[in-house]
Amino acid sequence: MASKVQLDLDHSKMKQGHHNGLLMPECYESLADHLPKLKAMEIREDDVLLCSFPKSGTHWMYRVIDMLQRGQVIYDKRTPDCTFLDIQRIERLVELDSPRLLVSHVPFDLLPQEAKDKRTKIVHVYRNPRAVLVSLCFQMAALEPDDEKWSIDKVADLMFAGKMPYSGWFNYMDKLHAYEKENPAQPILHVSYEEMTQNPLDTVKKLAEFLEKPGTPEMYAAIVEACSFKKQKESEESADPNQARLKFYRKGDMNDWKNYVTVAVNEKFEEVLKGRAGSCPFSAKY
Repeated sequence: MASKVQLDLDHSKMKQGHHNGLLMPECYESLADHLPKLKAMEIREDDVLLCSFPKSGTHWMYRVIDMLQRGQVIYDKRTPDCTFLDIQRIERLVELDSPRLLVSHVPFDLLPQEAKDKRTKIVHVYRNPRAVLVSLCFQMAALEPDDEKWSIDKVADLMFAGKMPYSGWFNYMDKLHAYEKENPAQPILHVSYEEMTQNPLDTVKKLAEFLEKPGTPEMYAAIVEACSFKKQKESEESADPNQARLKFYRKGDMNDWKNYVTVAVNEKFEEVLKGRAGSCPFSAKY
């Protein structure tokens, strides 16, 4: 079988699926069929997993890691869609050349078993849940225009209740924290969106060290420049019109949420995050 670097993903076939209380997208098959295949998926020794809750900087981090893996500061034809474990055909992922950067939003307990067994490197990127909320509202409104349905207040209520895709930010973080406690030998690097924004060069260096893909200072600086929000937005949207339509890139401002989150919603965030700070370190951060 000829190896490939690009797999198609038919966005027109995507819909919301439900399985065992989990709400998440499905595309080519039902979640009942897909999730067991994902769990049993074969993992290669040089695979890297990029895990995140949606709207946390996944596409940005993907390009940085991909350039480090290949040692080239150019945009590869392969996109996050190619290795998006949640909805891509698992059978087709074997066609991809190594190294593979496998992308997923699924809760950590649903990741491939071999990733745990083989202690696959995992990069986890996360973001202030207030910013996640705002980004989700804009993307959902782009998909299904309805100012009232996708208001900040209404989506925030869903977020706090866990009635969102992937069971919501809080449940996702709890699953991650539990997974890490149960698998202390698993190499996991946590990188925040805010860290990437404020210290991009240091972030690239830290990623290179974790991935054991050392480069020169000039290469790291070139990656930072190539993966700036403006350049990446232009490159991704020109290559794939779906990126613009689905609002994958909007402003890239880590504090833009302050222009949309109401005082009442922010107070609720502070209350919930404070209450969880002792049990989940990712809540404590915010």
